[in-house]
Amino acid sequence: MNAERDEKMKYLIGIDVGTTATKAVLYDEDTTIIGHFIKNYPIYRDSQGMAEQDPEEIFQAVETVIRAAIHRADLKTGRLLGVAFSTANQSLLLLDEHYHPLTRIITWADTRARQDAVKMKETPEGKQLYQKTGTPIHPMTPLANLIWIRRKRPELFRQTHHVADIKSYIFWRLF
Repeated sequence: MNAERDEKMKYLIGIDVGTTATKAVLYDEDTTIIGHFIKNYPIYRDSQGMAEQDPEEIFQAVETVIRAAIHRADLKTGRLLGVAFSTANQSLLLLDEHYHPLTRIITWADTRARQDAVKMKETPEGKQLYQKTGTPIHPMTPLANLIWIRRKRPELFRQTHHVADIKSYIFWRLF
């Protein structure tokens, strides 16, 4: 590729915010992969079924891979065509009135809401919810986790002003 063409090249960044790491791939407009970037983070677990992540660790990982991609391509204003995101589903983050996290992220792997999901599934409301949405009620659903929090940590539930998944939280912070 000649220098003049390189100066006009535009780029795309694909970002996957996963359970154990955030990964990014930088492509040029010809879909040639320019670079791969990864930043790992832990899942906090206990013997009770907890599987949580720190929202700040994840946000920092997203920033790290974006900065690495921008640096790799020496991106100047106007040369980035777009950024695409994918994230792990079924996460839950409780936020205060200023959108600051009150908790770590409850991930899809957290099973503490198992009893609440089983109970809800058998109620008329649970059956109606399934009929309307087609979404099965199980311990990883944010609704089951909210019910569990309301039952086990009522003060935290009362302090909650906003509920988000990890993608919404990242977008709120970035944009």
